[in-house]
Amino acid sequence: MLMLMLMLMRDADTNNQLPAFLENSVAQLSNAMQTESGTTIALGDLAFGLAESNDSSVGLSQAQLKAAGVDFDAAYTQPNDLVDFEVSDHSHGAAHRVLIPLQQPLATGEVYRYYGGSEVGWQNFVENATNQLWSARGVGGVCPDVFSADYTEGLTIGDQSLMHIVEDGGPNDTDGMADGMLTALGGIAISMGPDAS
Repeated sequence: MLMLMLMLMRDADTNNQLPAFLENSVAQLSNAMQTESGTTIALGDLAFGLAESNDSSVGLSQAQLKAAGVDFDAAYTQPNDLVDFEVSDHSHGAAHRVLIPLQQPLATGEVYRYYGGSEVGWQNFVENATNQLWSARGVGGVCPDVFSADYTEGLTIGDQSLMHIVEDGGPNDTDGMADGMLTALGGIAISMGPDAS
């Protein structure tokens, strides 16, 4: 599972789900999620709620989501854990770069799916000028940083580093509000049938 270090306590200064010593980046770990400096990345509400039974991992399985009452993405299967995270800063409506190391390399036909809440359900990641998917191979299991020139636009077969740009309040932000807090639950998926959408 993807690890985001120990995140079982709330930081008393900011009341977020990340200890103060990790607030700007978790890039000091190989195989850890990361974002730009000046932002805070933390477990999403669901991952935080499951943290004690999930080894403080940002990665979640479909079974865990189903047990938590989140609609199952029935037409798709996930070769990697789904990720539940939050990115915050002081600007509303900003687009954030978020790096997700993948357990399995990208394969033919895979897409990025996100959960838009109980009313919207699961959808393909919406791509536009401020919402983009990029990938890179990485070296020795370590992903390039979020501004590396190693990333190419789209999902490239064989890559194990996914970097996506997601707009706060945009179509891929779970809460849909430009409020300085990007919330996201999603992951790489592949359709199990020709009629999946």
